[in-house]
Amino acid sequence: MDFLAAVLAVQSILAGFGFNVLVFLTTNKAIPVLPAAKIERKLKIARVNDLGREIFYNISYFNTIAILCIATALILATTKSFCGGVIFEWWKNRYHLSGVGKLIYDVTVFVAPKIAAGALYLFIILAVTTFMRLIYRSTYYFEQKIALSEHD
Repeated sequence: MDFLAAVLAVQSILAGFGFNVLVFLTTNKAIPVLPAAKIERKLKIARVNDLGREIFYNISYFNTIAILCIATALILATTKSFCGGVIFEWWKNRYHLSGVGKLIYDVTVFVAPKIAAGALYLFIILAVTTFMRLIYRSTYYFEQKIALSEHD
């Protein structure tokens, strides 16, 4: 459970960071292209403006993965506490499960938590790699934007 709590905390913080950057990118104006500027400068400005739009979509993808990770961790935490708990044992003993009932019980108690754990690890790997890529691209974007604004 400590691992799930850590995953929930980290993914929630990173998703908040992603939403913060999304708000910044949507309120941020593109660098204007002056008609008298050199061709190289116009191309560089266009490339930086395009990179800002790409980062917007990358952050949207990251936030989707982070929310899926949070939801899967919550489902897994609920499944662990519910499936190993008193309710399932009472239900199993009361109805003396056999056949389809026993199959449903076994799938719910043994298979579902393993599928949720596998999905959680997949989402964690996706979130970490996407976040690393976002950090690199955002750093480059802001460096280029600062460099272009200093030359004005």
